[in-house]
Amino acid sequence: MPETTITHEFYGYKMVQNPSNRNLTIYVGAIDASVLRDIVSIDNAVRWDNAMNVWLDRGRNRTINEKHWKSIKDFLTSSNNERVLPSSIVISVHSSAFEFTPLTGHRSSGGVTPGMIKIKAKYTSLDDGRTEPVDERERIAWVLDGQHRIRAFRDWTIPQPYPMNVVIFQHWNGPDYEDAMHHQTYELNMGRPLDKDFKAVIREQYHSQVGHTEYKKEIAISWIRKDIERRGRVFSYSSIVGAPNIRKPFIIKMSTLENLIYYAYNHDSYLQENYHLDNITQTQVSAIGKYLFDFYEGVRLSIGLLNPGAKGTVGSTPEVAQAIDYWDIAQNTEFKQILLHNVGLKAVTKGLLHKVMREGDSFPESPEDVAQKLDHMRGIPWHDVQLICLKDDWVNAIAETLSNMYDGTGTSTRTGRYQLVIQKRDEKTNNFIGNAVTIPCAGWTIQ
Repeated sequence: MPETTITHEFYGYKMVQNPSNRNLTIYVGAIDASVLRDIVSIDNAVRWDNAMNVWLDRGRNRTINEKHWKSIKDFLTSSNNERVLPSSIVISVHSSAFEFTPLTGHRSSGGVTPGMIKIKAKYTSLDDGRTEPVDERERIAWVLDGQHRIRAFRDWTIPQPYPMNVVIFQHWNGPDYEDAMHHQTYELNMGRPLDKDFKAVIREQYHSQVGHTEYKKEIAISWIRKDIERRGRVFSYSSIVGAPNIRKPFIIKMSTLENLIYYAYNHDSYLQENYHLDNITQTQVSAIGKYLFDFYEGVRLSIGLLNPGAKGTVGSTPEVAQAIDYWDIAQNTEFKQILLHNVGLKAVTKGLLHKVMREGDSFPESPEDVAQKLDHMRGIPWHDVQLICLKDDWVNAIAETLSNMYDGTGTSTRTGRYQLVIQKRDEKTNNFIGNAVTIPCAGWTIQ
């Protein structure tokens, strides 16, 4: 079918909030909902393509929640005549299809200029003379915020007219456009209950750094997370790290891993002194990713191994019998463990990361090197009920115990058995408080 262009014209304002970056000029107007729903695309959500095993390119929004848009439609079709939607829908329009003309005789005031907005939208011409919107992928505008309202409009018999507030960012050519739009989507949802994992997904698609210092640090952390995920088993995106309704399967959330990376920075002077998150390069991202991957994968290959003699204390299922490490327990069985968990990972990080990676005469260069340095600590029953019951307030105590254990003999004793004694300290006085948690452990020899 041949395409045609229809120009939609409506009143609006040009608003300059950031004079240093004219690309981010905002245009505000009121356009009929029946027009808006047909000229914008809502098929630009951030989501995981299971078939391609990649993130969809240029995702700028959340996926459509069917329950959400249907609740909006129910509100709009209700008989109470209170169908008012005062908040704006935020869109971006391709530069070739957008035009703003100031009103003659009206001066600008306070960075605001009144005028007329024109949007040249694409339609398909039908044989009977009517037109219909082109496919989502061919549309000249796309939603940054308000996709659920647009979806509801498409399923609602809209009264004429039904004007909607619309905020427009004009598209510009340049590699920073996509990043700026991602940034806007992120900021638009900052005041809403937006899942941290969605924000992690948004950030991981960035190719250049935009925004303020703290935001740049968040972007860097997401880059590092993504680098670690792709290196191997310990935090693999295909089996360990994911996000509800975005990427499955998962054992820990993407945001959990990002928080762990932050935690590692706060407890490793080597990372703090050598890498600055607000001004980081891709080469440095790779170096940090390798450093952290080598440590955590080494942990999995050593103290993360499941003692074959202790499998009966975990459970009697075939999955337990086949398990090699606590990653298998977490992923393939119904039983709990605390190593691949926020508490265990933090304790291992605080107690062992810098000690293993940067203290001593030699620095490990691979996960196998790390595992060798931790070999004498094998045999900790991370499934023990006493360990599983420990919450965040025990992280420091577990970390101190692991640190002392690393410096000690571990499983190299004559019997191959030892006890894990965990005690809390008062942060102010450094005195021991509470009762010690004593857990029997045993090392073993891998055949």
